[in-house]
Parts: sequence; structure tokens; C-alpha cells
Amino acid sequence: MKDISDILTNYNWSPTEDSEEYVEARERAIIYLVKYRRGNGTSGRIARHLKKYQFTNSTIEQVVTDLADEGYYSDLACARAVLRERRKGKAEGRLALQNRMLRLGINKEAIKIALNEEIESEECLVKEFFSFKKKREIAALRSQTIPDQAYYAQRNKLILSAQRRGFNVETAIVVLDHLLTE
Repeated sequence: MKDISDILTNYNWSPTEDSEEYVEARERAIIYLVKYRRGNGTSGRIARHLKKYQFTNSTIEQVVTDLADEGYYSDLACARAVLRERRKGKAEGRLALQNRMLRLGINKEAIKIALNEEIESEECLVKEFFSFKKKREIAALRSQTIPDQAYYAQRNKLILSAQRRGFNVETAIVVLDHLLTE
């Protein structure tokens, strides 16, 4: 992916055979990338920005595709960054991660590739979540020798917290039971 500062310093693109709408849309997209891009730009964000100026869908698609082909942004790099950020205590289930990336404007193919590359299994994510976010609660449950009503209430709270993060309940139960018996 190109450095964003390269857009202005190496801007030698010539609009000889393209329509005026395409030229204007491309310029607005480049300005958007230079001014407003804090992390990685995404195709969805660029498209939303161009839709505000009422460009046609075909022009928007062409500009977004051309800028991606030229290396000015990468949905895959952005998806990987989201996955790196959402580890350990911020861990989320696959569906929650996928929805988060869709809201960021990352295309579905890049999301699918990134999820398949980065995530080994749902069990690993749940274990990371419990190990880093709920360490105290698990230690308290391990210290109880005889399970009572408070034990099961706390256990259910941990399972529900994993479910709120987008994890499968059955997977959370299996992982939690494994962690408690270690």
C-alpha cells in the first residue's frame, strides 16, 4: 500500500480520456484520503464520501477500484488491523468482528480473507477473552471447592459476557469449563 503522502507528491495522473465527473470524483476521493484518513481508508468510506456529492454509482465504483488498484488504500490491510486491535481483552466472535468491519466499510471479500488468515478457531478467541478480560472472576471460581448457587451465578455471568461479545454460548461453556478444571 502506498504512503498517503505519495498521493500529492507523485500526482501525475492525466484525465485526458475520462469524463469530467470521473475526474472530479477522483479528486474528491484523493482529497478525502489525504485529509480525513486517520488509519486505513476503506472502499465503503470512500464510496460514502463520494455519494454525498451525488456522483453516479458507476463513477464511484470506478474511482474506488482504480484507487485500490493503484495501492492508495487496502481493505485487506484495514481488516487485518481491526483483527489485531480486537485481540486479548477486546476479543470478539467472528460474527461480531465481521459486523464491525462491515460498518467500517470494508468489502466482504477482504473480511473473509482476513478472518480466515488471522483466526485459528472460535475456542482460541474465547480463551483469550476469558484469560485477559475475566482473569479475576475465573480465579475466584477456581478457588471455590464446592460449587454452590453463587458459583453458578458467577459462571453464568461469565458465559453471558462472552455471548455479548459475539461468541457462541456452547463454545463459551466448553472453554470456561476447560479453564476451570485446569
